[in-house]
Amino acid sequence: MTSNVKFNKYFANCQPFTVLIEGNIGSRKTTFLDHFKQFEDQGLMYPQPDKWAMPFQSYVNSTMLQSHTMQTDKPIKLMQRSLHSSKYCFVENMYKNNLMEPAMYHILQEWYKFIEESIHIRADLIGYYAVDNTTIVYLTDKEQPHPTNSDSYAQALQKAVYLKD
Repeated sequence: MTSNVKFNKYFANCQPFTVLIEGNIGSRKTTFLDHFKQFEDQGLMYPQPDKWAMPFQSYVNSTMLQSHTMQTDKPIKLMQRSLHSSKYCFVENMYKNNLMEPAMYHILQEWYKFIEESIHIRADLIGYYAVDNTTIVYLTDKEQPHPTNSDSYAQALQKAVYLKD
């Protein structure tokens, strides 16, 4: 029996092995997993994060939940970002920087709690693209600029990441 057959047999009756691709803004996660091209409305959030944070995160959570719960016949499922990064990175950062009203934040927290308690969203492995900000600026200047890199929200998020490094 080949190792691939053993691998497939082992995972035949299990949840797929879920891999989350995380990393700071501009680190080329999208290049690795070109998954969210069909969602063109994402650009609304960055010019007015205080207005669009809640609907944007609700939409993000909906698409991520679809990815988390997507059935596959493959033994491994690769995903870009996750509900975990949505909750622990983006929503927390928006709330701490007063870009999200407390009521909106608490509603999202209740949704996360419900999802975590009732739906399988566990990951088996997380790959993180650790790219320093200088490299990100170089990559985005070299290629077509990412639409969020010049906006204040994205800059604040990058600054928060940079200060933690």
